Amino acid sequence: MISSGVERYPDTVEVKSSNLLSRTKNTINNYAGRARSPARSHKPLQSLVQIQVPHPITHMIDYIYTFFAIFFTDIFYTYYLKAVNEDKVLRASCWSVLVFLVACSAVIEYTTNHMLLIPAAFGAFFGTLVGMKIRKSKE
Repeated sequence: MISSGVERYPDTVEVKSSNLLSRTKNTINNYAGRARSPARSHKPLQSLVQIQVPHPITHMIDYIYTFFAIFFTDIFYTYYLKAVNEDKVLRASCWSVLVFLVACSAVIEYTTNHMLLIPAAFGAFFGTLVGMKIRKSKE
């Protein structure tokens, strides 16, 4: 049963249910009624659906986090490839762990919100650009 979360989530928006939603509720209630014993009654779903609208700053933080996660992933990957090329086993292993952890956190972010692929692409471009410039300046 959907609880009233207006007290906990002040940014929620209440939307009246559509015809499709009411048919879905009827189907769910029919199945719920069949699954229960006749002695127990079931409560129908509420007629209002609450949609949680996150604060715009939350979205901005996700975009910034994804950008920098991929940005640093590419910089770390540049150093990983350099360590592999120089046959430094321990250094390459440490860089690979960093690449893995940072990249995994970015993947988790953009699989939940596909719009985060845009800052991820920019992060990949600028991360490789900065990583290569740092590498060339040290040589």
